[in-house]
Amino acid sequence: MTSLLTHPVFDYKVSCRRALELQARMLAKTLTGEIPEHVPLTTR
Repeated sequence: MTSLLTHPVFDYKVSCRRALELQARMLAKTLTGEIPEHVPLTTR
């Protein structure tokens, strides 16, 4: 959970833990209509 990866939307390095948190927030914003589409996080 502490290894780093580059987030596909924000294009900066985050920990896996932080990436999951960002994805959950982005999914919530998609469901409420704040952002038009959800970009999935793929690690491999």
